Amino acid sequence: ILPYRKNYQSGVLSTAYLFEKPVVASVAGDFSEHVIDDYNGLLVSDIENVGMLADKIIKLAENPDECIRMGKNGKDYCEKYLSWEKISQDVFNIYQQLN
Repeated sequence: ILPYRKNYQSGVLSTAYLFEKPVVASVAGDFSEHVIDDYNGLLVSDIENVGMLADKIIKLAENPDECIRMGKNGKDYCEKYLSWEKISQDVFNIYQQLN
């Protein structure tokens, strides 16, 4: 559960995905780019709304099959978009464009 008000980068998100755990995250920072609502986790659009956060947590707690599905999707997402191989390739491509 990542109820951040501000976020610039989170290793917790990647770690959760690698361990096939879905996340409940606020839309702070880049979470809304990496958490695809109802695919690899659940997004809370208003972090000040504690009821909304609680509803998302309860939704996951009451649906273990959905947790498994979202967790597997999170791992796939992480391997495709957040892996060191992907990041290093992206950085390499940027340097190539600068030449």
